Amino acid sequence: MRQRLRRGLLRHRSRCLDANTWAGCKWGKTTEADCFTLCTEIGDEMGATYDFGSCEEQDGVAVCACCDEGDEGCPINETGTDTDTSSTGGDSTSSSTG
Repeated sequence: MRQRLRRGLLRHRSRCLDANTWAGCKWGKTTEADCFTLCTEIGDEMGATYDFGSCEEQDGVAVCACCDEGDEGCPINETGTDTDTSSTGGDSTSSSTG
């Protein structure tokens, strides 16, 4: 299972603009988040970063989904997906609600 990073982003009124960009309402303002950067550079609330991140719908909610190379279902395992392999080893089996 891929890690879900919500980083305080409201679960409602959110959507994926494309495979990488989360868009929604945060503190009453429209905002966008680069899920790849959020997952690979910023990380979760514990500071763990991941090898890959993308925006996807999970249970009807748009989330930044993060995973490490080798995790089941992680797109980075597909041929041609680029990574810098700088993960700090986040637990990709847990879920974060920010």
